[in-house]
Amino acid sequence: MAHFSGALRHHHPHPAVPLTERLKGAIGFFGIHVGEEPHYRVIHHDGPREIRQYRPFLIARVTVPGDFKTAGQRAFQRLADYIFGRNLGRRQMAMSAPVFQEKTKDAKVKKKPRERHSKVPLWQEKTEGGWRMCFVLPSALRRDEVPAPFDRGIEILQSPAHKVASLTYTGRNTPERIAQKAKCLRAWIEDHNGVAVGEEFRVAQYDPPFTLPFFRRNEIHIVLQKKDQSRSWDKRRVKGNALV
Repeated sequence: MAHFSGALRHHHPHPAVPLTERLKGAIGFFGIHVGEEPHYRVIHHDGPREIRQYRPFLIARVTVPGDFKTAGQRAFQRLADYIFGRNLGRRQMAMSAPVFQEKTKDAKVKKKPRERHSKVPLWQEKTEGGWRMCFVLPSALRRDEVPAPFDRGIEILQSPAHKVASLTYTGRNTPERIAQKAKCLRAWIEDHNGVAVGEEFRVAQYDPPFTLPFFRRNEIHIVLQKKDQSRSWDKRRVKGNALV
């Protein structure tokens, strides 16, 4: 596998970042978001916390061993290379937000790719091992239009419709801060008699690492049961995020 990775780097160097993405990165320094986000409907709003219903969306996903920072940097580079042209057809795709990162049980590199368009849950078991990162692909792409990655460790999957509790915060992410925010969100869910699906959570990051910390938008997401019969959630349609 090491030989394969070396050969891949030799024959497919890092593609150039498109001008549009460089411009988005420049204004992203100040926390201004101009990229597309996956569509969701807000079911309940409580300060920095929300209950959201997400529509299905396509993702490019890779799993990398290591701690949050190291694995995140390596995974981000591989996924960025893919959407910027290291794929069959050399197709460039716009970068969307957020970038999802979640802890995994087994971070070993697979020898064979999985079925490219299998429908799987976005959440995985939260245990030791590594981190899984997901890029949300542009909504204009149909499943049969998504180019195959040269990197055999990248999977193209569809995240099904799902309901999450979210907690928005600013600043830098550290393992300790992430764990503390996830604990706070889980306590809020329990206070409202909500039911989470397992102990898993994901980190959603909307800004590049050079964005000023107090401008950064981060979120913790915890999936809720599909048929949550709790009467504590406000069922009014508060708002829905538009694609920008």
